[in-house]
Parts: sequence; C-alpha cells; structure tokens
Amino acid sequence: MVLLVKVLSIAIIVYGCSVMLRPRLIKKVVEWAKEGNNVAIANAAKVVIGIILMIASSYCSVPWVVLFLGALSAFTGALAFVIKKNIVMHLLDWVDQQPSKTVYALGIVFLAIGALLALAA
Repeated sequence: MVLLVKVLSIAIIVYGCSVMLRPRLIKKVVEWAKEGNNVAIANAAKVVIGIILMIASSYCSVPWVVLFLGALSAFTGALAFVIKKNIVMHLLDWVDQQPSKTVYALGIVFLAIGALLALAA
C-alpha cells in the first residue's frame, strides 16, 4: 500500500513539473475535461484515488497527512458530482483564463503536494 502512495505521489510530482515547465498543459487538460463526460471520469478517478489514499494511510509513516490528502481528494471529487455541471464548467473556464504566472504557481502547488505525500508515505 505504501508503494501505491509513492507511485501516486510521483505521478503528482511529474504533473506539477510538467505544468511548471509548460503552462499551456493545463489549458489542454481543461479542454479535455470539457469534452463529453470527461469531467465525470476525472472526478470519479479523483474519488477512487482519495479512497485508496485513505485506506493506505494506516500503513504510512505519517498517516494523518495521507489521510487528510485522501479525504480532501475524495470530498472534492464527490462534490463535483453534487454541484451543477454548469458551475463546474464555469470553474474550468476560470482556470483556462488564468495567466501563465498563476498556472506556474499552480504547478508549484501540485509539486509541493506530491512531495508532501511522498515524504509522508
């Protein structure tokens, strides 16, 4: 289970580095999410990842960090199913309109979360 948490943290770190190096990547992700039911697929994956992190937290060296990040992920993924789809699309449009410096900062946040998860595993 710890290995699964470490693999997820590496994936988050790689995504954060990719967003930092190529800020247009987030725009491509937003465009992908707007197509069809891709938002639902992404949110379902987010809920599943959150549940996996919550289950794996008891095996990690700092369980409360992994449990918190897992619960946050599961909650936000489930919340996207509860609120109206046009609100989710409005949030995606807002993210799409952000300047490159803001997207760069978002990449730093992803990188920090991935590093925190890797250290807590």
